[in-house]
Amino acid sequence: MKSIKIILVSMLMIIGLSSFAQELKLVMPNASYDCKSFNWKNGDGVYVEVKFEYYVNSELLVGEPLTDEQFDNAVATCMTKAKFACKNKLSFVPKKFTIMEDGDLGGYSVMITLWASNNYGVKDDKMLFYVVDSEGKVTALGK
Repeated sequence: MKSIKIILVSMLMIIGLSSFAQELKLVMPNASYDCKSFNWKNGDGVYVEVKFEYYVNSELLVGEPLTDEQFDNAVATCMTKAKFACKNKLSFVPKKFTIMEDGDLGGYSVMITLWASNNYGVKDDKMLFYVVDSEGKVTALGK
């Protein structure tokens, strides 16, 4: 009888913990000042909240603003490129995604701040920079 109680309590704990761990789901940011965060998978496949900063004034933009589909594709491409820029892809933990207008190029500049492990397994902050042109094509800056 005691072993049945232990099994039932264990099952309830496992079910409760697994539902808590799956609380976050994929949420893409929208192109507005009101959007403060979105959810993205880290290197382990667990959704984490990523701070979002949007510094684009559509009235001062040189070219046409990105459509919602182009914007979503640009965010996804930047985040995927950031993950694969890590030495250890499993250690990828995105922290902040900043997008701002780039008046010189007529597009957007993106800065991604993340945590990742180096070759020795030490976690460190990393910043990656990308340029998104007016058609939504993403190009990495630097390495």
